[in-house]
Amino acid sequence: MINKTKLRQVVKRTTAAVLNRAGFVNHRLKKGGVIILMFHKVDDKNDPLPLTVSPSTFDQILSQLNKRHDIVALESLFDSEGKLVVDDKVKFAITFDDGYLDNYEKAFPILQKYHTPATIYLSYGHLEGEYFFWYEKLTLGLQHTQQTSLDLSDMGSEKFALENTEDINIAITSLNFWLKQFTDKERLEKLEEILSRLDVNDTDELVSPMLTWEMVKEMQENNINFGSHTLSHPILAREDSRSIEREVVESKKLLEGKTGKTIEGFAYPNGTVDDYNDTVLDYVGKAAYQHACTTMAGINYAGQDPYQLLRINIDPFMCTNEKGEFLPDMFWAKVSALI
Repeated sequence: MINKTKLRQVVKRTTAAVLNRAGFVNHRLKKGGVIILMFHKVDDKNDPLPLTVSPSTFDQILSQLNKRHDIVALESLFDSEGKLVVDDKVKFAITFDDGYLDNYEKAFPILQKYHTPATIYLSYGHLEGEYFFWYEKLTLGLQHTQQTSLDLSDMGSEKFALENTEDINIAITSLNFWLKQFTDKERLEKLEEILSRLDVNDTDELVSPMLTWEMVKEMQENNINFGSHTLSHPILAREDSRSIEREVVESKKLLEGKTGKTIEGFAYPNGTVDDYNDTVLDYVGKAAYQHACTTMAGINYAGQDPYQLLRINIDPFMCTNEKGEFLPDMFWAKVSALI
């Protein structure tokens, strides 16, 4: 019996090879525009959520880009009126969300190796140790529990088997999607109940460490810009206007106090079209951000709303094979928005 997942991978990789080698990628990139790449973590650790690329993959991506195109600071691409400057020559910009420690330990040396600028959107409260990313606590709880099943049918979810790694990864993916529909307060309450049922209470000590402010200052002096990713990383469209104002406006002020520089960029947590709304956009404008990034895929052309910039999410599934080997054809087809 043919494994459907593997078959889809073969078809996608074959298509990518045709698109790249037949010149379709070059044709698309000759139209110009701004391509913003989005990363989260750079590490060799396995991650059931598509948030981590290996240092070797990150190195190869920067090598590929630097050989063929210009990589510029995103902040440099706006004119005095705040409009995105787009010309016939495509430009790339590198961004990171959240502010993980590995951005300094693993990604920063590679960025310096290629003299490449980048922008990191910081979730202020996480660097301060006030918050932990809920999806990490969920992942860790499911990975460390001794329970062999988890029944959440009374909470509006479903019953999950937890007997092996495949079961656990299915539960992680399903619950990650399910929990995003709630307000931040509701989500955290449900998470605590889930962890209680898993009989896991020590996940705070296992979550990914974040950047320190000393690291931020060092990176800031070496071609790295910083933007806001809110205070506590809520999905803003689920929050009331008072909370939105605090997350969007207050985070900017606090970051400016820490960095001593004007914070020009913002990135919406989760960042799909359902995760921010007109109220959020209004506060981004009132806070006088230069730009704001979504997680919606695409190339930014002339006329693109600077508060709804498109990005290409770079995850290991789209640019490496099962052995972790880099796939140039897949990478180029993906970043040119052809697949």
